[in-house]
Amino acid sequence: MAFCSKCGKAMSPGAVFCPGCGTKVGGSSSGESKLIVYGLTQKFLAGGTLKIYADGILLGEVKKNEKAEYPITNDCVITAKCGINPIKEKTQIKSGITTVIKYEYERVSSSFIAHVSEYV
Repeated sequence: MAFCSKCGKAMSPGAVFCPGCGTKVGGSSSGESKLIVYGLTQKFLAGGTLKIYADGILLGEVKKNEKAEYPITNDCVITAKCGINPIKEKTQIKSGITTVIKYEYERVSSSFIAHVSEYV
């Protein structure tokens, strides 16, 4: 399901305008994508810098409570590491959309969870 990048309302996959706010939406004609990654936000988590990889190639780092944007030119798999610990979840990025990933540290299971949203 697609969501409006301005108001967050759910839209049908082929929508040209958001039914909530009227913003024009649609995939990039060039097939380019954008990846937006939010750093960890937990108050009591020491460190928390994430290294972000696309198909195993380092894109960059996102520090705690920060946001980073990366251009993505083709379909790929996004993975991340926090310190030396790889995050087990993998996220498939599709061409022509914006993908937002918010990583969260789950204290009970001592693991990281990726919350993924896709916007047309």
